[in-house]
Amino acid sequence: MSANDEKFGYNDKLSLYAEWYDHDVAFLNNFLVHYYPSDNTLDVFDLDLERLYLKRTIMDSLTYNYMYGANTIRVYGRQIKLIHYAYCETNDIVDKLAEIVTRIQNEGFRTNRMRMCILKFYEEVRGDSELAFLVEHIISGSIVALELVVLNAWRRWRDFMVLPLCSLSQQ
Repeated sequence: MSANDEKFGYNDKLSLYAEWYDHDVAFLNNFLVHYYPSDNTLDVFDLDLERLYLKRTIMDSLTYNYMYGANTIRVYGRQIKLIHYAYCETNDIVDKLAEIVTRIQNEGFRTNRMRMCILKFYEEVRGDSELAFLVEHIISGSIVALELVVLNAWRRWRDFMVLPLCSLSQQ
């Protein structure tokens, strides 16, 4: 699959963990490399120093086909070894899924069905730059859809969701 086979949005990226051994100081640098196939650019984040190592830059020598784990790429004379994929689209809340589902079940709800999905923009709005920045964190990324069963489910769900919000606003 090449970048020409699919249409990529400006913010669509492929993220990989990478490392580069600096022979001058005998130090192994750990990076997070983001490759943007829409315009053939990449940026590099230094994980050890927690700062941007290389701003988003056009790389004519790289293509989508070179971006996979266990490959070595050359960026401005440095041979950077790509280790494995990093999944940056996963929302932080999905990491607490077990805690959330347990709390829902403790309120008396029965989980009938549960499915994890990844939401993406419709093709019509993919190129709209203003909309993408406004809505990206609201409707894009990993979600968990639940089918919950209980008597008077809608009322109980509303009460269950309102109570935590009220307690937060009073603090």
